[in-house]
Amino acid sequence: MSSTGHGNPACPYLGLEDDADTSLAFPSAWNTCHRSRRVVSPSVEHQAEYCLSENHRKCVVFSAEQATLPLPQRAPRNRANKSGRRSYRSLAFIFIGILMLAGLGWGLLAPGNLLPAATAFPSLTMTALMTPLATQTAALTHTAIPAMTQTPNAPLTGEAMSGRQLDQPIGSDYKFVIHKVLYGENLAQYASWHNTSVEAIMAVSYDLKTPVWVDALVIIPVGFTNVYGLPAFEAYEVPRADMSLNVLALSFGVSLKDLRYYNAIGMDESLQVGDWLLIPRPRLAP
Repeated sequence: MSSTGHGNPACPYLGLEDDADTSLAFPSAWNTCHRSRRVVSPSVEHQAEYCLSENHRKCVVFSAEQATLPLPQRAPRNRANKSGRRSYRSLAFIFIGILMLAGLGWGLLAPGNLLPAATAFPSLTMTALMTPLATQTAALTHTAIPAMTQTPNAPLTGEAMSGRQLDQPIGSDYKFVIHKVLYGENLAQYASWHNTSVEAIMAVSYDLKTPVWVDALVIIPVGFTNVYGLPAFEAYEVPRADMSLNVLALSFGVSLKDLRYYNAIGMDESLQVGDWLLIPRPRLAP
């Protein structure tokens, strides 16, 4: 944890959602921007480049009054809140389950509830002993566990599922995957998994910092290493169902034709909430 003070290069408006005077000293979804008109969490890339360094003075939100942090510079919505609430909720359920089991055990062991010794564990009858084992097993397996009627993880009826998810190949002539870095992973592993090279990954991942941070988004070519002539790409998650591809191209200043080509989006295809897209970007000088 770190607090804004003398000698700290971090932005003075960076803080926790419930404590504006305290922030984490490393990029994290728990850090939020209190300078923004709407308190949001900057992306880990934006925090590393601006919020946690002297470059915070160059941030568009820092130098403007009542400005809102642009969508491309925000972290995925509610990531920190959901994970924290899910953890607390899980702990609460475990605690309640322990209490219920303890109460049940106490009730069974109470003197008035103990079964007589003669009936606590009934002995097997001769009929049961003479019944073939195969017959008993068949009866048990037939009735013990009801068959599932719904496929696990199947979408609910009427629920629209995004067709462009993380770690799924995107594109037509050239295919890429967008991967969110997990703890302990590195670029050499990605190159081995997807039959490419570290140099190719670095070339097509826009403004990728090394070593890579946990939760950073990496663009990985699938099955090729020659990326000459290709742009770099920035990962973007569609936040609204009414998002227009034309408006998205204008907001990023990219060609609508290139946006359709690299993401293999048809002329009659619309975007869905949660779609991950590749935004073509000019390559930065090494």
